[in-house]
Amino acid sequence: MSTSLIKVKGIGPTSAQKLAASGITTAEELAAASPEQLAAVPGFGPLRAVKIIEDARQLFSADEAVPDIEGSADEIVVKKLKKDKSQPKKTKAKEKAKVKKKAGSKKQIEKKSKKKKEDKSLQAKSKKRQLKKKAKKK
Repeated sequence: MSTSLIKVKGIGPTSAQKLAASGITTAEELAAASPEQLAAVPGFGPLRAVKIIEDARQLFSADEAVPDIEGSADEIVVKKLKKDKSQPKKTKAKEKAKVKKKAGSKKQIEKKSKKKKEDKSLQAKSKKRQLKKKAKKK
């Protein structure tokens, strides 16, 4: 007998679809999943994974064989952070290219702001001329 994922506290239709796409289609499979496996599903971080697995396990009696979660939520978060740090870092060349690109855009911004100031001063001068002409006509 298989139990619907939606019966698990914290799992709605959208989360159930995400889990099903990752191969977890029943509450029993969810209860047997590891926090790392569940954290790999989009929308499930390490802390939520532990909580959802615990909630899934509460649906079943103690007679059923569902493995315990290994490690606390904090340990899982630490593992996740260590894993993220092992990702390759950006090269210095890429960083320099970004800096150059930003510097170029700063120059463009300065040019635009300078042009705006010039345009405003020209508008102010033309307004003064128009006011003088009107004053002379009266």
